[in-house]
Amino acid sequence: MAKDTITWVGHPTADSWNSNPSPGSIVPYSVAVRTANCTLGSVNGTIDLGSGGNVYGYSKTGTSGTTSGGSVHGVGTTTNDPTRISSDFSATFPPIVVPVPDVSYNVITTVPAAFPVAGHLAASDSRYYYVFAGGTAISDSVAITGDVTFLMNSHSGVSAMSFSGNRALTINSGASLVLYTNGDIDTHGNALVNNNVQPASCLIYGTDTSVGGQSITVGGNGELSAAIYAPNASLTLQGGGNSGNLSGAFIGATVRMTGGTDFHYDEALGNVNTGNPFGISKWRELQSATERGLYADKLNF
Repeated sequence: MAKDTITWVGHPTADSWNSNPSPGSIVPYSVAVRTANCTLGSVNGTIDLGSGGNVYGYSKTGTSGTTSGGSVHGVGTTTNDPTRISSDFSATFPPIVVPVPDVSYNVITTVPAAFPVAGHLAASDSRYYYVFAGGTAISDSVAITGDVTFLMNSHSGVSAMSFSGNRALTINSGASLVLYTNGDIDTHGNALVNNNVQPASCLIYGTDTSVGGQSITVGGNGELSAAIYAPNASLTLQGGGNSGNLSGAFIGATVRMTGGTDFHYDEALGNVNTGNPFGISKWRELQSATERGLYADKLNF
């Protein structure tokens, strides 16, 4: 999803699946479990799928926007389905609430090679919190071995995470990372590795409040499972050459998807309530006046 434009270059494919279809079950993506519930949404701009964009799902823009190029369709076909393309889309982008943990540790100059650091204590929510000083970036290889949260909100206009060569941030199986930052992120070339099936194990929140004030680039010839909510960032999803798989969900001010990237939206992310005090577990639509009348006194406030 983007506030403004979504642009595809090359021949990306987008579809969906559910990594957690029933309690206790974890299902990796495969074509066998593919669904056509991936939605591309542009609030104020256009969606350009180029000549080879292939969407198993829906494309939605605001009233002044259009969808062009590519093909939008259901499972079992690649023929463009106009009923899956609409121009009445709207969305709001709630502000990000950065947590204030009761236990945290400062990272001033040297970035440890593994988190959590031995001997450190978890906060009351069982996560380990690390507050990075302004300008202190992650550029060497780092391993995430537990449930870790990085707070990097003193990085406006500078890099929060950038790698070169074979350096990478790796999230071990069974571990998780939540990152809050207003800085730039550049993890192309397999530099962000999540060894978990579920994208919810890697959540990135872009906290810059100026539209276009933050740049986030992810991708490469590899697999990445993550969810990025950065409504003011310029977001680039890169596939190297003819391969690259991105799983999860991605929200930015603008979204550019390039190369041979395949994107798989995880429907299970709809059940993630991280960062919010309450979440919807079930709902029922009251369609008639009679049904609504039963609750009228409860809603009169």
